[in-house]
Amino acid sequence: MFKNVEDALEQFVIDGVPSSCIHIITSINKQCLRSIALTDRQFTLVSEKLTESGYEFLPVTRLPLREIDRSKYIKIVDNYIKIRFPFSKKLIVALESVANKHRRIYKSESGSHEHFFKLRELPALDIYNEFKDRNFEIDQQFIDYVEEVKKIQSQEDKFVTAYKDDTFYNLSDNAVKHIKEELTEITQEKMYDRRLRYGISKIDKPDVYGLVETILDRPMPLIQISPNTTRLDDLVTTLMQLERLPLLVITSQHSAQSDLYDCHKATKNLIANDKQICLFRVENNSDDDYNMNNYIKDENLNNWLDEKIEIAYIKYGSIPKLLLKTNWKPKAIISFSSSVYNTETITYMKNVCDLNVIYDDFVRSSFLEGRMYGSM
Repeated sequence: MFKNVEDALEQFVIDGVPSSCIHIITSINKQCLRSIALTDRQFTLVSEKLTESGYEFLPVTRLPLREIDRSKYIKIVDNYIKIRFPFSKKLIVALESVANKHRRIYKSESGSHEHFFKLRELPALDIYNEFKDRNFEIDQQFIDYVEEVKKIQSQEDKFVTAYKDDTFYNLSDNAVKHIKEELTEITQEKMYDRRLRYGISKIDKPDVYGLVETILDRPMPLIQISPNTTRLDDLVTTLMQLERLPLLVITSQHSAQSDLYDCHKATKNLIANDKQICLFRVENNSDDDYNMNNYIKDENLNNWLDEKIEIAYIKYGSIPKLLLKTNWKPKAIISFSSSVYNTETITYMKNVCDLNVIYDDFVRSSFLEGRMYGSM
């Protein structure tokens, strides 16, 4: 007779475990060999399999049974939906089905049993529908929130912001006034382009094509446009068509000079030099070299940043203090690179603008996966 369950388990594995339970039994045995105590359920399972196979052992363990927190609950914590459950493949699959829809507002530390979604209407409804019949303890506050979402969905005309047939629905008077002041002409394509900016939930997509359609189809403020398929002057012309001036151009760190040349060359016939400004300079390595500083002076790009400026150039990696202090705010941003993740630059882009164009063939995966807009 074996002195404890673990001793019998080791011999059971040596002798040969039936195929019907070989994976679970060998896994538990490896755990015991690493001095990890059994849980109550593992103890019961192993005892049953040992007894079925004719092993005699004392019903005790080397180490005290390991206690497992098997609580499963959903609650609202600090403006997040918190989901907690012990390891379960079925529940992980269920969670992933929700997370895949709302990846930008989902977070969880590796190995943790706790998962968080920002408190938003659609994720809340998806979470409730996915887990309501899985024996979770669901907080009443969360249930009330979901019921309110259902109520709103059943009465969209009373609650959901919309724009249809040249009419605004469920927007405040101040919001409508702001829109009318910002646009010289309100059109369906301009409103659809600004649906994120104005918080419009329901609006029909206009019948457009080409670059305009590409920009309007973006599901979030970030969009990648390749220089291989779109000329820079065409991009700027399209932004002008959508009334997306003023424009902030962010040059890359390593090719700031050539980016400035290329962009200014593409825009100087569209926007006068006295309406453009470059907010960075390069070091003079030689008095004889004609560099970017000379170019800025010769092309009159050293203007004052005020309301008449329609294009401002900065260098990726640092936001000029003047840009932060002034009332000048871009309605669109073109960035020549996403190869370096700079928190200061990204924070500015995220907080200021709803149309951020990465004009590059390469975009960091963290941008495309939503890291840039995780808080939106």
